[in-house]
Amino acid sequence: MLSNCDIQKLEQMQQDFHYVTGVSITPFYADGTPITTTYTAMGEYCTFVNLTETGRIFCEKSNQALMKKCRESKQIERHICAWGLCDIAIPLLHREDIIGYLMIGQIRTSDTLPENAHLSSKDSQKIREYYYKIPLFDERMIESVISMGSIMTKYIIFENIIKADPRKSSDIIADYIEEHLSKPLNVKTISQNTHISVSGIYKSMKQTYGKTLGEYILGLRLARAETLLKEENVSIEKAAEMVGFCDPAYFSRCFKKSRGISPMKFKKLSRSTDK
Repeated sequence: MLSNCDIQKLEQMQQDFHYVTGVSITPFYADGTPITTTYTAMGEYCTFVNLTETGRIFCEKSNQALMKKCRESKQIERHICAWGLCDIAIPLLHREDIIGYLMIGQIRTSDTLPENAHLSSKDSQKIREYYYKIPLFDERMIESVISMGSIMTKYIIFENIIKADPRKSSDIIADYIEEHLSKPLNVKTISQNTHISVSGIYKSMKQTYGKTLGEYILGLRLARAETLLKEENVSIEKAAEMVGFCDPAYFSRCFKKSRGISPMKFKKLSRSTDK
């Protein structure tokens, strides 16, 4: 639910934080998409891990799981990833809504190389070298990093580096649906383009309209179709296409089930009423 971001300031903040702490920090949208992509502070160990498909999948799942936990609690959360490093998720809150996250990570907390790091006998020496090059943090140091990250979230919001959209979530969702009604719509696409979480979309639509997302989209499409069918030069097939139905037969079934008459009969009745 973001309207604008100052990418340059965010990237400068990332660089400064990494320069001082040696720890990576990346801002994410509420849907889990990175806000900045130009500047990354992925160390040699994580870079090496991500060169393998297994490593990349584990890292992505680990990030998503941590953000999910943070989203549900709306609190700072942390865990040890599959590759033995500590990751931290700090929510960016606007009022009571999560509009993004600061993900802090690549923190080594143990002298023991994790089992997953033993990719193969060929890689073991190199990955061991990369792992032990990461500075070792104790609990006090981790708490300090978390404290600094928390201060940064407040600074980001206060300075409008990341700006929250002043509209309600339901208005943002409804506007997006209306503007893209002729295209395929699903909750994942809407979430990616509005930066509102999937769970937030479901909850917002139910609370505001008393409908599921699918019911809302279908209702809007059929209402728009009614308007189009009243126009003499718009065929049933064209009306179906314009409101996002790729199958005219399916459109006709949905229309009849909702309106009690077929699109053809509705069009004829509309013409006779106009005369």
